[in-house]
Amino acid sequence: MKKLIAILASTSIIASAATTVVACGTIKEIKNKTVLYNEQDIDILLKQVSKAYYLNNKQTNNYDFNYVYQNQIKNKFILDLDVEAEVSNTNNITKYGRMNDIQTVYFGDELINSNLKDKSQIEIQNGDMPKNKNLIMNLADIYPHIIWLLSNGKIMKLMLFIVDLGINIMPQLISDQGLLDYAAALLPDANIKKLAEALNPSKYEGYTIEQALDSSIIDFANGLNSIAKIDIKPYKNSTPQQATEWKNAALNGVTVAMQELTKQPNVNLDIVDNWEALCGIINFGRMMLIYLNGFASTRIIDITENGINNELSWRDLEAYRNMSYSNLTNELDIKEFVNYLDQAFKNENGTEIQNLLKFLFWGRKDYEKAIRVGISPINIEGFISNFTNKNYSEKGLAGIFKALLNGVSSSMPIGSLIVGGMGILSSNADIVSSALEPLAKPAILAAIQVAKVGKIIPDNIAEIATNLINKGVLTNPWTVGWENLFKDLFFKRRISENEWINVLGLPVSGNNTIAGLITKTNIAIKKDDSELLKVDFNKVSKLVAQLEGVIEIAQKNPKELLTKLGYVKKPNEKDHFIKKESFFDYLNQILNDTKAVQGIMEIIKEKTTLFEKQQQELKTKINDEFKELTISESKVLDHDTFQYVINDQIITIKIGIYKNKYSIVSINSK
Repeated sequence: MKKLIAILASTSIIASAATTVVACGTIKEIKNKTVLYNEQDIDILLKQVSKAYYLNNKQTNNYDFNYVYQNQIKNKFILDLDVEAEVSNTNNITKYGRMNDIQTVYFGDELINSNLKDKSQIEIQNGDMPKNKNLIMNLADIYPHIIWLLSNGKIMKLMLFIVDLGINIMPQLISDQGLLDYAAALLPDANIKKLAEALNPSKYEGYTIEQALDSSIIDFANGLNSIAKIDIKPYKNSTPQQATEWKNAALNGVTVAMQELTKQPNVNLDIVDNWEALCGIINFGRMMLIYLNGFASTRIIDITENGINNELSWRDLEAYRNMSYSNLTNELDIKEFVNYLDQAFKNENGTEIQNLLKFLFWGRKDYEKAIRVGISPINIEGFISNFTNKNYSEKGLAGIFKALLNGVSSSMPIGSLIVGGMGILSSNADIVSSALEPLAKPAILAAIQVAKVGKIIPDNIAEIATNLINKGVLTNPWTVGWENLFKDLFFKRRISENEWINVLGLPVSGNNTIAGLITKTNIAIKKDDSELLKVDFNKVSKLVAQLEGVIEIAQKNPKELLTKLGYVKKPNEKDHFIKKESFFDYLNQILNDTKAVQGIMEIIKEKTTLFEKQQQELKTKINDEFKELTISESKVLDHDTFQYVINDQIITIKIGIYKNKYSIVSINSK
């Protein structure tokens, strides 16, 4: 063996010398970096990698490949994972080292190079792994304390005094922060002004609610096109008439932009360049929320105060949509909105749920009938178009729902199906008379089967539609839909039987019904009826506006920073220690508007404890399953190909050279 090594070493020296001689005889010297390779060492590492792949490739409970590799392999000692490992003892690799030593020498920083162009042969799928607490969970721990501190005047005054004293003693702690340079680029006063305007736009004066919603949809479409990098002229939106006229084209653009974004594996969002686009999207989000909030407020007054629980007509919906925008309160009253949902789902005959579905999905007064008066009475094609059309000019939220859902499901018009179906059911549309149902029913059922086979509609929706038609939905849409679909969906069916569902990252029992979950949420929010839980966008807008000039002061004169934000060092009776209509004043008002969140925060803390327990159990489970794995057979098929057998699963790993280091270029199993 020693002789072999000596011969190889000699050969290497001779080859190197020859290369040098040739290089000297050329105009430009060619330098090739040596790519280190040792079959023994690489095999030791890839044996463990095959285990990570096996856990990722299971039929059930598959785990995240990178998590398993990083936590079970990379930083572990070689002998801890493979007591029989025989390393080469070259390239600084010893049996007392770690697996990461092998990776670093032969593969570099990445086992699978992120710049590898063709990754089609790397059959790694998304898998489960322990997660850290998210922002909501962390906020639940500190938010009640923040509200308590801000509501306690003496403590708040002392804190501001101490911070101000510290800044005056060492102002460089503020002015020398490199983060301020980034903030100055991101938030010049012009950008702050745009964001404040998006939260309380003055341009909607004289608009109806519907026109304001249409205008915000145009802003959303233009913003989405900018982010998706679609080269198209912005849709016109200077007047209420333009907003209505361009709505259909804009929502068609939303569908295209959504489809384009779903094709991009990583959306690189340049916040500075897309600031105006983001403000347009924020304005649309705000408008949707206050649009829903306004409807809920109107209905809760009718139901609880006036005792009116009538079915809404198209005329009633139009009356709301055509009200002046100035009649809307620029806020989302979460407490009132959840209370409305609870009242709606407690209504046993379903009238208020019907009203809510009408508000959300009934966007056109009349739908295409299956049979009509004329030379060609059977109108199956027209009837089916109710569920397949891509006309986005419908009133209210119907158009935007249709466009968004169609955008994320390019192969089938899911948005058109859902919006059309819900609109017909909730409006109790006159589709077929009882006398003509025997004529229309077979033709419609046949059309559904054709659409199902042609992949125009999903199998489950085709099954639901067929069942409803056989129950008589063509002649009595709402009654049949309520008794055979919505009652079961909202009140009987568990969200996910005997499983946990993810709600904002929190584990929630799937044994709840939708109605039951809404009731529990309402009880938590109403724990203290005297406290508010709302977001006043006027206050948020004014808070943002108070940031104009703040970054410049922080950079040039940090001693005046707290004064700019509203801290009064020598207060009078009017301002106390916080100036009225200042940043600190609006911040205090906004937080006081959310005091009723305490009940929800307590639930979140309970769910967070459960979440942490589940993540620890998952971590232990992955660790135990990894330790139990054994490789029954291993082969080196050739210089670049390694094969391992785990529980009758043959795993093949192929490596290749990429920029002077090896990288896994293929990994699969059979």
